[in-house]
Amino acid sequence: MLATTESSLSLFEKAVKKWGLPRETLSDRGAQYYSGPDEACKFLEYVESKGVKHIYASVKKPTTCGKMGRLGGTLIQNDGIFPH
Repeated sequence: MLATTESSLSLFEKAVKKWGLPRETLSDRGAQYYSGPDEACKFLEYVESKGVKHIYASVKKPTTCGKMGRLGGTLIQNDGIFPH
């Protein structure tokens, strides 16, 4: 699956349908989640419109992003919510 804003929003919606709306989301600063200071970020606008706080992982902290990646892999293997 290509990491785009649209695919991230689709995945977010699938997760919300299965587990409900989260209080917070956590991501790296990939282009699908992060825009420059003068640009609107579609993902950020969408989750905030739902009342969800979005948190960015600290720059140069691979542990956080590694944990997120491991969670995604676990969910793919055990639950099938994420497309392969």
